[in-house]
Amino acid sequence: MSDGIKIFSLETISGDSLLNAYLDVFTRFYPDFDEWFMRKVVPNLGVTREIFLAKIGKDIAGICIIKNCEQEKKICSLRVFEPYRGQGVGTALVKHALDVLKDDYPLVTVPEESLTQYKPFFRKFKFSVKSLEDALLLAKGRDVYISGGYGLFKEALQIVDKMYITEVDLNIEDGDTFFPEFDINDFEVLIGETLGEEVKYTRTFYVRKNELSRFWI
Repeated sequence: MSDGIKIFSLETISGDSLLNAYLDVFTRFYPDFDEWFMRKVVPNLGVTREIFLAKIGKDIAGICIIKNCEQEKKICSLRVFEPYRGQGVGTALVKHALDVLKDDYPLVTVPEESLTQYKPFFRKFKFSVKSLEDALLLAKGRDVYISGGYGLFKEALQIVDKMYITEVDLNIEDGDTFFPEFDINDFEVLIGETLGEEVKYTRTFYVRKNELSRFWI
C-alpha cells in the first residue's frame, strides 16, 4: 500500500474537463452515466452527493462518488485507474467514504463486469453479498425481508410475494428517489388503518395473487 495516498473532496465542477478526464471510465459500465451525473450528482454536490479523488503525488489515482442522506447511504461509483491498482487506492477511498457516510455497511453499486475485481473489497470490508440472487441463496429457504433502496426494490418486485408499504400523505419538493412502479393488478390489496395527526400515513398490505414466490419486501 502506498503511503502517499491523499483523499480530497471535489467542491465544484467546472466545464467538461473533469467529466471527460476522470469519469469516462464509468460510461462503458453504466448506461446513461453522463446524464445521471449531470442531473443527479452535479446539482446536489456538497448536499447529498460527494465526489472524492485519490491522489498519489500530483496524479489522480482513483475516484469515488457517494450518496449521503437520511434515506440512503450509498457508494454509487468507485474506480481506481489502472496504473495505480494494487497500491491501496481503492481501500483508502472506501475507508474515507465509510467515514463520511458514518455507516460501515452502505449500499454499494458495482457493475456486473467488475464483480471479480471488487471481491477483495467485499472480503476486506465484510460486505455481505453482491446481488439479490446471492442473498436469496445465502438465506437457504428462510424468509427474506428487503428494505431498499430503489434498485433493490425494483429487482425484488419480480419475485416478491408480500409487500408492506407505508404511504405518507406528504409532498416532498425536489425528491429524486421513489418506489418503483409495479402492476397493482398482480396483487390483492388490503388497506390498513390511517394514522397520524399533522401528517397522515396509511399502511397497505399487498399479497401477490398467484403467490409464485415466498420472499418479502
